Amino acid sequence: MEDRIDSSGSVEEMKRKKAVILFMVLLFSSFAITMIYTELKKKELKTPSEKIYAGFRTSGGLVTYWVYVAKQMVSAIPGTSPGGIWIVAGGFNAATNDSLTVFDENGIKVWLQVEPYSANIDQLIDTVLGNYGHHPCVLGFGIDLEWRQPSSYVTDDEAQRWVNKIKQYNPDFRLFLKHWLPEVMPPTVRQDIVFIDDSQRFSGGLESMVNEFERWGENFSETDVGFQIGYASDEEWWSRLENPPRDIGLALIENIPNCRYIFWVNFTAYDVFPFPTQFSAGSTVVMACIVHPMRKDAHAYGRRN
Repeated sequence: MEDRIDSSGSVEEMKRKKAVILFMVLLFSSFAITMIYTELKKKELKTPSEKIYAGFRTSGGLVTYWVYVAKQMVSAIPGTSPGGIWIVAGGFNAATNDSLTVFDENGIKVWLQVEPYSANIDQLIDTVLGNYGHHPCVLGFGIDLEWRQPSSYVTDDEAQRWVNKIKQYNPDFRLFLKHWLPEVMPPTVRQDIVFIDDSQRFSGGLESMVNEFERWGENFSETDVGFQIGYASDEEWWSRLENPPRDIGLALIENIPNCRYIFWVNFTAYDVFPFPTQFSAGSTVVMACIVHPMRKDAHAYGRRN
């Protein structure tokens, strides 16, 4: 009788051990599959692009001047290509179309950016890219989230929907989102999105700027990042640099591996890149400056109170 009990007990014990081993194997396999899937998804993400663009951010003006600025920025920052941010308003505008043609002809790549306020962004994408997306100069569609109401915060669902809509116009188009706070950006969606930091008022000068922008690059390390520089609020220190576009641009590229866009803002561009005499007359392509009465020069003086 005791032998039968011992034998039965041994069988049960063996079954339990096999069950535990099977459970551990399944658990390990599940973990391994999850890790492999995660790594594959990471590889699907676009790593930072090879090309680095340097140029301007503007809401309009004499287009030939901005071609000149883009070329000056590229000359100052070796290894970069000419580009810019061109802010547009809703509806077709013949002058905007003509300006983009000039960029086409001069090899200047530009983002078409909106300041949406309470407008429907999906509709803005259709309007802007429907009107101007055929231009070879266009890199994609950008949103300055500071001017989005009622909230600057973007969800993953919103970001993915905007990317998908943009790609309906051109599979190579990308979305850029601009702000100085990382937390307003979509929590996890990164594919085909460029994150632009337009922070300013760096009390510690160039070192302070680079340190803050480094953190931005680390926050969005899976994709490209860019920066707007040259704000009047920082002119006290950058004006003392030997060559502000070069010195700032090279510092950002050297310290931020995924830095791919450097834009000098229009608020001080005319001081840094004096208006060439050949552009003072005879040029006909002009885009009217977009004026928002409620903010005026808020970009230069109303940020980060």
